[in-house]
Amino acid sequence: MRKILFCILVMLVIFTGCAHFDNGPVTLSAGSISFDMCYVPGKTFYTGTNDSGSSTVSKAYWIARTEVTYELWDAVYIWATSNGYNFANPGRKGDGEGDTDQHPVTEINWRDAMVWCNALTEYYNALFG
Repeated sequence: MRKILFCILVMLVIFTGCAHFDNGPVTLSAGSISFDMCYVPGKTFYTGTNDSGSSTVSKAYWIARTEVTYELWDAVYIWATSNGYNFANPGRKGDGEGDTDQHPVTEINWRDAMVWCNALTEYYNALFG
């Protein structure tokens, strides 16, 4: 089950944090880089202006507690490109104004995010599978 978690790893940040659920964050690692994942049970979320609508997610999923750091992005990106994955963009640290490896990765597109999530799953499995 832990291996499947990574397919959903985030580039999406849902409006809720780990503190809103009974199970707090679970710390995982990819090599020497740790990150927190939160379990989100299937439920109905409010949507729209002033929460006027709703949308139901019927299955539970795991999501990262924070945005993906450049450090984590880059470690997986390097592994992925040497193992046949192709990206349109290499990513960048934050907005380029004094950012560090701990700032979120930026300048990627939706496809890069999906490719990266798949690569993270394989990277994790290669390290710990």
